[in-house]
Amino acid sequence: MFQEVSVFVFEKKCAEKLHKPKRKETVTELLRGSVRQLERFRHPKILQVVHSVEESGDTLAFASEPVLASLANILAFQESSGGGGAGPPATGASHQHTPQPGVRPPHAREYHFLDIELKYGILQVSDLLYQTF
Repeated sequence: MFQEVSVFVFEKKCAEKLHKPKRKETVTELLRGSVRQLERFRHPKILQVVHSVEESGDTLAFASEPVLASLANILAFQESSGGGGAGPPATGASHQHTPQPGVRPPHAREYHFLDIELKYGILQVSDLLYQTF
């Protein structure tokens, strides 16, 4: 039986664009440690890691529970009348899976946040921060 997962890949050459020479190693170690820390958290509101970090010479990758959409992707595809741009997200995190400008993926096609979703999202973030600290 197959389990659906989302795979996150970081290309190390992205860190080479930083000006200081040791930044590549620092960024790589920070990402590696962050995934390990994420693996230790067991909370229903935190992303669960399914497969730990795998590293090659060029990339770092790990697998998590399925992620259907991110807030950044949904907000990036909102109509300009809704207060956001109509292009792909500016973050490099999802540039490989982002469709061409003007073509909205199904999860963002007709998605409009309800007031209760916005309020509940803020409540979830603040509750999680309160529990963490």
